[in-house]
Amino acid sequence: MKKFAICFLALLICARALGDPLWALDLQTPTGDIRLLGTEFDGASYWATGAFDFTIAYLHEFDPAGNLLNSYPQPTGCWGFWGWRDLAWDGQYLYAGSDSDQAQQIVQIDPADGTKTGIAYGPFPINPCRALAYDPVE
Repeated sequence: MKKFAICFLALLICARALGDPLWALDLQTPTGDIRLLGTEFDGASYWATGAFDFTIAYLHEFDPAGNLLNSYPQPTGCWGFWGWRDLAWDGQYLYAGSDSDQAQQIVQIDPADGTKTGIAYGPFPINPCRALAYDPVE
């Protein structure tokens, strides 16, 4: 019976294809934000950026179960139409590509209160900056 269970488990694992979802969290329902863009996990919380209704943009914080903890309005000078895009985490700060109407920007964000703590200005290869990642070696 053990061999059958192991073989069956192996079949279940192997039945997955590249790109199949392994798990999901519904972040739209607790926020009411249908335009969620960037996501990141900082080891304690999930974060998502959202354009909400195109009149205000938010940075949302969730616990690992997907419960909404906080929604911080993004500063108006940091977004044009969509607001902050993809997110990265360096162990202390979040970083977001900004859909700013002022310039190409990567914004540094304090996760304690969602405030902008710094800005790096482009030019960057793409505007707005997307697919952000943090490399601790560099």
